[in-house]
Amino acid sequence: MIAVQETFTVNSDQVRQRAERIFKKEERAQDARKAMMEYERQAFATREKTAHLKELRLAKEAQAGSVIAL
Repeated sequence: MIAVQETFTVNSDQVRQRAERIFKKEERAQDARKAMMEYERQAFATREKTAHLKELRLAKEAQAGSVIAL
């Protein structure tokens, strides 16, 4: 009887450890997906802001050019 209980304990410990490894692996994968989404969101925001600033600069340059032409 004791040998059976020890075997069961070892097996349950192994099962628990395996489940924890799987859980941690899934958790890291989920964190990686979140990080990638945040990185892409920030990159998109930077491109949008850059495009907007370029429009403002070109408009300012066009206005400055028309003032000089007068």
